[in-house]
Amino acid sequence: MNIKNLKWPVVILSFALCLLVFFGVHYLRQKQFIEEPLAQALEAMEEVQGVELKNRGGQLEIALTITRLEDFPLFYERVERAVCELYKGDYTLEFKDNPGPEVQAAYRKIHLALFEAAAQGNFVAMGRHVEEVGAAYGLETCRVLVTEEYMYLELTKDEGYLYRRFNRQPAKGEEAV
Repeated sequence: MNIKNLKWPVVILSFALCLLVFFGVHYLRQKQFIEEPLAQALEAMEEVQGVELKNRGGQLEIALTITRLEDFPLFYERVERAVCELYKGDYTLEFKDNPGPEVQAAYRKIHLALFEAAAQGNFVAMGRHVEEVGAAYGLETCRVLVTEEYMYLELTKDEGYLYRRFNRQPAKGEEAV
C-alpha cells in the first residue's frame, strides 16, 4: 500500500463519520435508556413537580422541583434508591423548593449552627438554636435529623418550605458542610 496514493480527504471524512456515529449512538443511548426512564421514574413520585437532568463532565446533575414534604429524609432516600436503580454513574441531587421570605431568613440564621455542629459535633446546642430560631420566626416545622453521615433540615411556614441535606463528614478532597 502506497501512502502517497491514499486519498486523504476520504480518510479524514471516513474517520469523522465514524466519530460522529460513535458519539451519536452514545448520546441516543444515554437519552433513551438512562435519562428518559430516570426522569419518568422521578416524575412518578407525587412530591415531584418537575425534573431537570443535565450531564456535566461525566456527572449527571438532577434537579427536582418538589412540593411540601412530610418526611424529607425518607423522601431523599426514595429518590436516591430510584436514581441508583437506573443510573450507575456519578450524580448530584438538587431540590428546588419554595422557601418564602420568612423561611429563607430563618435558614440564614440557622445555617452557621449547622456548619459548627458538623465541624465540632455539638448537635444538642445546634438543635436548641434551630428550635429557638424556628420559634422566633413562627415556623410550623423546624426540624433537624442527624444520622451518622448526614444532617437533614426541614423548615416550613404557610406556603414556604426549604429542605437541605448536609454531609457530616467531608468526602475525600472536600470540606465539611
